[in-house]
Amino acid sequence: MVFLSENLLLTDWAAGASRALWRRSPRAVCSWHGGRWVVRPLYYGRTEGGALAFASEVKALLAVTEDVHEFPPGTWYTASEGFHRYATVESGRLPEGDPDRIALELRHRLDQAVARCVVADEMGTWLSGGVDSSVIATVAWPRVRTLHSFVSGVKGAPDLAYGEQMATFLGTVHHSLLVTREDLAAALPEVIYHLESFDALLVRSSVVNYLTAQLASDYVSAVLSGEGGDELLVGYDYIKQVPPSAIPAEVEDIVMRLHNTALQRVDRCAYAHGLVPHIPFADMDVVRYALRIPAEHKIHRRGGTAIEKWILRRAFQGLLPDAVLWRPKAKFWQGAGVETLLAEHAEAFVTDADFRRERVLPNGWQLHSKEELVYYRFFREHFGEISNLDWMGRTKRVSGSPVTAATTRQRALRDSADPSSYEAPITPTAGASVPSSGTTKGEPGHWLHLLVHGGGGGLSRYRRREGIEPPPRLPARPSRCAWLPGPGSRWPAPAPPSRIP
Repeated sequence: MVFLSENLLLTDWAAGASRALWRRSPRAVCSWHGGRWVVRPLYYGRTEGGALAFASEVKALLAVTEDVHEFPPGTWYTASEGFHRYATVESGRLPEGDPDRIALELRHRLDQAVARCVVADEMGTWLSGGVDSSVIATVAWPRVRTLHSFVSGVKGAPDLAYGEQMATFLGTVHHSLLVTREDLAAALPEVIYHLESFDALLVRSSVVNYLTAQLASDYVSAVLSGEGGDELLVGYDYIKQVPPSAIPAEVEDIVMRLHNTALQRVDRCAYAHGLVPHIPFADMDVVRYALRIPAEHKIHRRGGTAIEKWILRRAFQGLLPDAVLWRPKAKFWQGAGVETLLAEHAEAFVTDADFRRERVLPNGWQLHSKEELVYYRFFREHFGEISNLDWMGRTKRVSGSPVTAATTRQRALRDSADPSSYEAPITPTAGASVPSSGTTKGEPGHWLHLLVHGGGGGLSRYRRREGIEPPPRLPARPSRCAWLPGPGSRWPAPAPPSRIP
């Protein structure tokens, strides 16, 4: 926590993503973002003595004041003029273009974003086997000497199986944590203390995230996360029902909620165990570009089937196993299998009469379920009865349902769909620079390596009789090697990976 006092300049790097400045003269406060989207909120409040206090967690401010507010992202403040926004993120729209070129550019930007996140030769990645986490792990894998992957779930949870499949495909050092109902219940008080929220869906996903971070902290000091992909590239099924013309505004709305919901979950769960989280999807180069991708490329409709995050799947087709690449979206707590366990746990502690009596909070908010009431009770034990909760982010709900819910019918359609029936391998777009002796089409069973300095690179085979395997690991020299090419990159003549310096 920081108090604004004499002539003073303080800087605070929040997870390497946000920067805040406090200065007495000229009594200005600025919340300023570097190359990545905000992953940690900033709060402020005035003490009884009139001092202006700032902190990145509410619990620090509550020790001196209950006048707590969220400092708006991309905003500066002066005592004389108040708040002024100086940075915004707008959706806009890319000029009409070939979806393959858009997919390649998205892949290139994610590659560069991951490169900026790689801070050591040995790192971790949260790997649930969903599309987002698998994409990040795939891009990160050649850039580190040792990549640890982590997943948690109850017995039989889909994430355990998909995470192990992806880890085997890449050859990561994989760690799985099998959790029980008792583990989940025991972690709840600490999770809510660090998260500073009682939102049911947010807490539910945070419990598994918290336990996964605890496991990861035994092996690495920094982890990669695939958070943010669902919001930027439309991973939620409810958006399929939104009119196409309204999708950009809806995407912008949920993206602007990230900093005090999903990204806050990642940040708090990681730092609770001394881990530094890195979120490539929150890189501003990725955010700006993704928000401009046309909605029809994010939700691809053909033959009565609507595929979410289509452009991301398209961008990494051939680089991930099809079972993972075309896996339907599952919320963190759904894939980990904790959905019913926590709800059942709440039933044992909250009667119908309790819920009717305690459902309405002092500020007028209504709790959605008995499960959320259990979380609020823990929250109240930690922080007291707080009348002002405007600073707390809450999961967006549509028509009384969480935006993360997927219908059984949609899942069944996706599970039975044959990707090859509506997808074709990405090929270079017209005008791509390809040598006459090379090929203009990605060859099945090949991977492409590209040297930024010194020439070399090309296509190499990796298909074996027993199945497809990933490309051989490249030396950890991210400044000199780019594994995924971007649009307009020249494809050099084939050369063996041993030529990479």
